Amino acid sequence: MHLYNADLSDKGMSTVRIFFVIALLTLLIACINYVNLSTARSMLRSKRSACANNWCGQSTAFCPVIVETALLFSLAAMLALVLVYVFMPAFNQLAGKQLVLNLADYHIWLILLTTIIGTLAASSIYPALLLSSFEPLAALKGRYQRV
Repeated sequence: MHLYNADLSDKGMSTVRIFFVIALLTLLIACINYVNLSTARSMLRSKRSACANNWCGQSTAFCPVIVETALLFSLAAMLALVLVYVFMPAFNQLAGKQLVLNLADYHIWLILLTTIIGTLAASSIYPALLLSSFEPLAALKGRYQRV
């Protein structure tokens, strides 16, 4: 009702689409930054992962990076929900709106889960593959090469 005008033009819906694209681009930039930071940090962890690769096989370095990223994203999502819940009344008063965060609605949880899984896939697979590709002996001797 509020997204389309009486003449059936979609001026309100085009604004929603623009903000959706901006949100996706912001999330993509955040994923790229996370990949850069995680890749740089993985160089520091190479000796520890080399010991794990030497004893347990190369696939063991892949899982801890994915689990660490999933925990970090889950904590960030919970913090974001808490901040939205805390600041929603102030925003409603400032904007003159009556927005409500209904956590009982399954759509919110579906969107949140999809976002976490999508960003997890986009930003943790490359650092995990990079970390699991280190040569154990070269990493232990400090002679690892950047890919």
